[in-house]
Amino acid sequence: MNEKVNLCQKCQMPMDSVEVIGTNKNGSLNEEYCIYCFKNGEFIEFCQSCGMPLESSEVLGTNKDDSLNEEYCIHCFKYGEYTLDATMEEMIDISLKHMKEIFKDDPNFDEKNALEYMNAFFPQLKRWNRNI
Repeated sequence: MNEKVNLCQKCQMPMDSVEVIGTNKNGSLNEEYCIYCFKNGEFIEFCQSCGMPLESSEVLGTNKDDSLNEEYCIHCFKYGEYTLDATMEEMIDISLKHMKEIFKDDPNFDEKNALEYMNAFFPQLKRWNRNI
């Protein structure tokens, strides 16, 4: 009998191990959200182009007037414009390359699962979601 895997209620990532389950302020597990969306009782926002966590102002993109843009990272959005003219599929490929480099020493990193996750997550991002 297959055990049902919970999906993150924000990004739809499968939460198939305790390591990817989000945490509440008191350190307990929050089984509604993954650790990438919800940590220490707070939601983490993502770049609406590449999905990178926007965990500090240093990684925020900029608007035309050089003010910070809280929806996009500095790698995807500068001075009010996208830095790269790419399709969603090309952005997923770029992001996968970065993930492989970041997690190269992590024996638990699974490229196939990461790709499946991004293919489900990216269409929800503002840049790629045609329903917004």
